[in-house]
Amino acid sequence: REHHPPQPNARHVPLERLLLESHGYPFFLQLWGEALWDEGADTGSVITMSNVDPARAHFMEARDEFYLDRFDELRRTSLAPIAARVSSLFVNEVRCNPIRVYATIREALEQLGRVLDERSVTETCDQLHELGFIWLTVHGGCDYFEPGIPSFLGFVAPCQRQESGS
Repeated sequence: REHHPPQPNARHVPLERLLLESHGYPFFLQLWGEALWDEGADTGSVITMSNVDPARAHFMEARDEFYLDRFDELRRTSLAPIAARVSSLFVNEVRCNPIRVYATIREALEQLGRVLDERSVTETCDQLHELGFIWLTVHGGCDYFEPGIPSFLGFVAPCQRQESGS
């Protein structure tokens, strides 16, 4: 007769809270699920709100590791200081007009002393888009940029400040 360990059950965890904390980002939902599953398996019980705080520590650690990998990618492509400037546009905004995004990229490129023409601004914006840092969306018939992962934007600026020593 085969022995099967008890399987965790998430009947009592308010999923709305996890959706909010993950910003609905699928990979973060997977990280939450893994952290809760591991926590439930460790206790051999039903997953309840009492499992959320211990699981949160594991979720945050995995999320921050993901953020560090993404930040390293921005750094390797020399986009970190530009991404930090673009992230400031979304501090109190869900979406941003492309004109403001392009102007911010232009200013950042100028400050970095990079060759500046419309093509370099567009290519830099395209690179940020390809890396998933920002997305071009349509809202009310108009184009807007939105953060690829809203919580990542708040991670980039402090990392860039720490790295640049300011």
